[in-house]
Amino acid sequence: MNSYQLIAGSLIVFISFGLKAVTGLGAALVCVPLLSLLIDIKTVVPLELIFEVFFGAVIIIKIWGQVKKDILVIMISSSFAGVMVGSRILAYASQNSLRIILSALIFIFAIKILFPASTRFSIKKTPNIPFGLLCGFAGGSIGGVTGQQGPPIAIYTESQIEDRGKLRSTLIAIFFINDILRCGVYTAQGLFTQELLTSALYFLPSLIAAVICGSIFHLKINEVYFNRIVAGILICSAVFLVIPALKGN
Repeated sequence: MNSYQLIAGSLIVFISFGLKAVTGLGAALVCVPLLSLLIDIKTVVPLELIFEVFFGAVIIIKIWGQVKKDILVIMISSSFAGVMVGSRILAYASQNSLRIILSALIFIFAIKILFPASTRFSIKKTPNIPFGLLCGFAGGSIGGVTGQQGPPIAIYTESQIEDRGKLRSTLIAIFFINDILRCGVYTAQGLFTQELLTSALYFLPSLIAAVICGSIFHLKINEVYFNRIVAGILICSAVFLVIPALKGN
């Protein structure tokens, strides 16, 4: 890894996990597409997973009391099978195919952030188990391929949990447990290399700084304007990600 990759990569990690600390938004939505402009996407996905596990381990104890355990069980019970499927695709799919899939998912989620009211299901009093299992499997599959497990899981949990604090805490818990499952699958498939683990250590200071800064500022930002900025970043990253893939580079 050269100095340019280290500096630019550290900035990307800081921004993406700072956003997650502020909003709960999946850091992979920003981190994976931007880092993949510097590093092979098949390296970026497991690398970003290491960051996610570290982030989750830091805050999971603080938010566990607000987690909706029944929703958590539904999501985790089906997502593991999805992770198994997705990780196999990651191991064998071409880099351009992964870029196209990832950019499409990012664009869809950016639209969801821009128009939250029109993309949210009505709140249900009792869990819709079949729909939950389907969303869990879809989230696990997509997460295994691209690291972007958020959209299907967020769609289901938002239809089940009205309180924003409990929703954020439940999402973080689901993502953290899924990330641990993905670590086991990626390890079994040999996706974690010595070089990758060394790269993770290089980016650790910017990750720690992001967690600290995000925790300080998360109550001081206008949510509407902030969401517009985040959506703009996501759309730009999707465009930059898909152009080389469409050109076949």
